[in-house]
Amino acid sequence: MPSRYSLQKLIDKYPHLYQKGSRHNPNVENKPDAYIVKITLHLKHHPIYGKNRLKITETHYKDGSPKKYRYQWELNPPSLDKSDSHITAWENESHEDDPANQTKSEPHHHHHVPFDRTKRAENWHVRDIEAAIKEIEPFVLKGIAYTK
Repeated sequence: MPSRYSLQKLIDKYPHLYQKGSRHNPNVENKPDAYIVKITLHLKHHPIYGKNRLKITETHYKDGSPKKYRYQWELNPPSLDKSDSHITAWENESHEDDPANQTKSEPHHHHHVPFDRTKRAENWHVRDIEAAIKEIEPFVLKGIAYTK
């Protein structure tokens, strides 16, 4: 499991993406069977999406190995309907009991269509915090719509 220090060091590598004056403090919850890492990165104002953020949630087993992840680029604040706020997300929530929602990279998948979380595609590459940041970086910096 990444330490708070290593998480903060990673966050500090990308100051050009963040809203001025925003603070990004990693929160690590110690649960009986796992550690849960939560970070919200408040991103620069986007000409298309307005206020937006990258919401990060990772669950790690007690031995430090990764168990579950969710990296969500969304409007900030989000609306009550998640699809109305969704820009893109990468997750490894299993859909083994629902073959219609499986991807070839199951359980890893990518909710790739902005404002429609029902659409899913394979996710072969974004499986950690830095990969998620790098994936959205050009869209945030150039102020262009997400298309992948």
